[in-house]
Amino acid sequence: MTHKKLWTAQDLATATIGTLGGKDNWTGYKLCLDSREITPGDIYVAYRGGKVDGHNFIESAFKNGAVAAVVESVSNESTHPYVYVHQTEEALINVGNFARNRLEGTVIGVTGSVGKTSTKDMIAHILNDQAPTNKSQRSFNSLMGLPIALSACDPSYKYTILELGMTASGEISTLTRMARPHIAIVTMVAPSHLEFFKSVNDIARAKAEIFEGVPSFGTAIIRGDIHESKILIDGAKEKGIKNIVTFGESKECDCHIMDYIPGDEVNAIKAKIGDEIIDFKLPIPGKHWALNALASLAAVQAAKGDIEKACQSMITYKIPERRGNAFDLEQNILLIDESYNANPVSMQAALESFGERKVKGRKIAVLGDMLELGSTGPDLHASLKKYIIETKIDVLFLYGPLMKNLYQTIKGNIETFYFDDLKNLNHKLIDAVTQDDAIMIKASNGTGLKAVVDAILAYYKKRN
Repeated sequence: MTHKKLWTAQDLATATIGTLGGKDNWTGYKLCLDSREITPGDIYVAYRGGKVDGHNFIESAFKNGAVAAVVESVSNESTHPYVYVHQTEEALINVGNFARNRLEGTVIGVTGSVGKTSTKDMIAHILNDQAPTNKSQRSFNSLMGLPIALSACDPSYKYTILELGMTASGEISTLTRMARPHIAIVTMVAPSHLEFFKSVNDIARAKAEIFEGVPSFGTAIIRGDIHESKILIDGAKEKGIKNIVTFGESKECDCHIMDYIPGDEVNAIKAKIGDEIIDFKLPIPGKHWALNALASLAAVQAAKGDIEKACQSMITYKIPERRGNAFDLEQNILLIDESYNANPVSMQAALESFGERKVKGRKIAVLGDMLELGSTGPDLHASLKKYIIETKIDVLFLYGPLMKNLYQTIKGNIETFYFDDLKNLNHKLIDAVTQDDAIMIKASNGTGLKAVVDAILAYYKKRN
């Protein structure tokens, strides 16, 4: 990302339809919603949320180096620079539209039930080796997060990669009309957020909303070998998009895997990308990562980037935090941190990847609840039994009320322990781990299994 100041006081007042107060000769880097995350030169947005009013943290933001704040009101005694707006939420959306309007290069939007952050980061990584590239930081993919991501984008950069997320129908429609991507990717459709949808088909229709913001001359990149592919393809066609590219494992897809040789450290992949046959290496085990790479390379081709150079850049890609990071610890113990998120498809992929690894000791899986699955949750948790047995997990630690359904169906098949208390899980796990073991920890973020990752890292030091 750029380190130059992107916002003048006058630009932000115009963008927010606001009024300047105090000094008006300041310039800032980007906008920020959290006073604790302000770095010197940032602009604080005092957002009034459902639970927290950002106006209570204005002074903290300035202490941390904010050059100005976007506010609805402040006390008369305050002498800081401000941009006064009618409503901070509306102002933030206006900022997103203003920032998008001034982008000069190609914009790529990424959504999907699985792999959207990883794919967004992968595309940004390989394109940044070819030309200056903006990308959404972390998972800034919501109605409040996307404007923050756009506010940090240098208008002069050749590429901008944005992530679009959702929990309900209509959300991606709003986001894509702000992002207006030239290239839109749907990485995967899976039974995530089923608590808010009637079916996986409805999730596919909601994901297909991303095509509403794509111009007719743009490109739709779609997973082409899943049950919901037709819904996605029809969604792109209905929006008049002429260039539709499919990717997947099937030979029927425009971009598909021709050969896949797994390794603990590096996967070797031969693939067809449109009319080109390419070879590349990916420093991450798991075929699901190879599929993310296919989508990424399809995006590079659609953006008229250099495919050969993109393949070379793949070897230096690093996994986003808590999405499969591997740690070599004392006593030759391997820890794989998948604690950021989980749904049935990503859980299956993580288990298969874990099963591919060659380890001297046992494979220990620590699995927590997959959230937001609604009434299907109990059955979807129980259905994981098949994949756990197929991937030859030696020991299973389960946590959370939904994982009790898996415990009831799998106990007696492999060594299994169930916990409803994280501290007890931590103690039992640390006692159980021995030299040469491999541990994989995966759950939805809301279960708090990051604490288990932290406990293992604290107990066993990383090896040099």
